[in-house]
Amino acid sequence: MQLALIGVGRIGGAIVDTVTSCDRLLGGGLVAGSVAVDTAPADLASLRAVPRSNRVTIGGAYPCRDGVDGDNEFGASITTEDIDAILAGVDGIPSHHADAFLVVAALGGGTGGGGAPVVARELRRLFSRPVYGLGVLPSRDTDTATAQRTVRSLVTFVREVDNLLLVDGTNGRRHADVSELAHQIAAVFGSAGATEVDEAIETNESDESHTGGESHEFDGDSEMPARIDDGDSLPVDSDPVGLESVLEVGGVSLLGHAAATSPQRGLVERVWNPTAQTPKPDDEETLRLVQAAAYGGIRTGRRTQTQNRNSTDTTTESPPVPQAQSAWVVTTGLQQQESQESGGSREPPGTLVDERSRRWLCDETNVRTVGGRRVTATDGSHSVTLLLAGVRDAPRLTDLWERAVHVGCGDPRDDPTRTSPETATERDKAFEPLF
Repeated sequence: MQLALIGVGRIGGAIVDTVTSCDRLLGGGLVAGSVAVDTAPADLASLRAVPRSNRVTIGGAYPCRDGVDGDNEFGASITTEDIDAILAGVDGIPSHHADAFLVVAALGGGTGGGGAPVVARELRRLFSRPVYGLGVLPSRDTDTATAQRTVRSLVTFVREVDNLLLVDGTNGRRHADVSELAHQIAAVFGSAGATEVDEAIETNESDESHTGGESHEFDGDSEMPARIDDGDSLPVDSDPVGLESVLEVGGVSLLGHAAATSPQRGLVERVWNPTAQTPKPDDEETLRLVQAAAYGGIRTGRRTQTQNRNSTDTTTESPPVPQAQSAWVVTTGLQQQESQESGGSREPPGTLVDERSRRWLCDETNVRTVGGRRVTATDGSHSVTLLLAGVRDAPRLTDLWERAVHVGCGDPRDDPTRTSPETATERDKAFEPLF
């Protein structure tokens, strides 16, 4: 799937810039064009791959303000006022080459959380192609005011796109990992191998460190940088169920990623058998990665305490699994390559996602459609990127709603006497959209 990328706000622009840069290093194929929109000219100037003509500064009518100070309502208003300038930047994208638009933003921010839904609304009005959104959630321990802004942006954004993909970009850190988010976008929508994407991201980051953040412009007439891999592209297989049909369910989708630690061979084994390859990951390991991708980055583990007079025993509950309608699984490993080399039978169509993982997804998440693709990694790495589409219930979002419902009242988990989300009124649970 070839995408026209529009990044709104600092995080959105940085993600789009990274994906665009990596796609160029890999010879193209994923990004038809990219646009970055922000209220801060300095953030736009730091971008490297988005053409300067496609970097749109908005909010020029308010020179006394430093950005929008996290005010997503004001961000939506500014974006609406300057929408013509944004659409002029979109006109620079050869949209006839794009299969879909992807609007990227951090939902907790003012410019991204407020402006991304406005941009998506106009794109759907003007173009017949699907318009998807990618919203980056704030950290799990975010303050309640940010949680409320995030929820209001979320309920607005999901209304304006064909499918809203949510990802927890912090992954236990205080700030979003732009490279990891770019990796997940490339894994879900692209066709390059994960090894190639990782090398491109590392090359991109290395270039930034050597140039001290100096901007290198690309324009439409510039020659595309040479592909970093001169050999044939890595083998890629796809299920008959396409990504478009998985995303057609609409609503909210969740992105998760998990990678296995590469096994290390001992010294004796390396001396006696230096040509031995990394062991092939089995279905059991793939299942563990699928489960980790479903839990990690999507749920928040909750701890319970059992006390007696002599000791305190703290255990961790088994977290619930998000409930969804369909799933897309991208598996990176050596399975397909080795099965062909060994002369084994090729898996029949529709079983590229191994049966154990497929059964677990169907049983635990209640999905009815499972598609995906398998990519051969030359370095022996093994990872899973999971997209759960049409989500009906997700603990990660429930936790976010809990904080937002009690905005101004402190964290409800800090005071057990406060009203729980289950007993809160529907009026308290409802959040008005930004527009």
